[in-house]
Amino acid sequence: MTLSKLGQSVVRAIQHPNGVETECLNCGCDIINAECCDHCEETAPTVELLGWVGRQFGGDDSFKGTRVLMTQEEFMTQVRDAIRYSDLFDGNAPFVKHLWMSNFSDTRCAYMPREKGMNIQVGYITRKDMDNENPKEIPFKAEWVEGVKAPVASWFDIILYTKEQLAKEGIEIEADYGIVSINTELTYGQSSPIATNTQIRNALGIEFGGNGEPLNRERYLEAVEFEKKHIQVGKG
Repeated sequence: MTLSKLGQSVVRAIQHPNGVETECLNCGCDIINAECCDHCEETAPTVELLGWVGRQFGGDDSFKGTRVLMTQEEFMTQVRDAIRYSDLFDGNAPFVKHLWMSNFSDTRCAYMPREKGMNIQVGYITRKDMDNENPKEIPFKAEWVEGVKAPVASWFDIILYTKEQLAKEGIEIEADYGIVSINTELTYGQSSPIATNTQIRNALGIEFGGNGEPLNRERYLEAVEFEKKHIQVGKG
């Protein structure tokens, strides 16, 4: 087995934003070596897409945030190629990991700077499954803007939860990790703050559709300052 040209570019882009090739971070060998490809495929973590994340790929006009401009199949092919060689970065809780992947599409950022005259909408939203809305989750107030286009993103910041954490939340998967959100960023390694309403939902616990992570005052205030200057983008 050999690594596809797309896979090779994914590896370089994720691990080396400056374009410099080096050894595979998974097993230490040349990243284009066929034996390395076979070894890393066998030892790499497995990952699957959770139901509600499917809204980020289609025509659900009610969705606010990153709209991925490729099919789920194309996206997951790139993810599985990338995770074989990439380090997973720690998130704000022990069960959270970040996978950074170069954006090979025209997918745009989920946020943009606030400007005067924007058509800002306000409403109550939930994170719902494509087929089965979580009955435990309560809606939270959110703001977004419509009729504008955010910049094209440079990177996907893919948020992963462990299989064990998802089981606690009543979600069973076969893979090691489940993708709970696909975020987009302009700068490698620099994640936008978790939205204030998401932080509150998480702190309320699994009973209300969160993950049980306690509210962190510093991270919450950082998100407040971010949201004062930026707004989420809805339908463009």
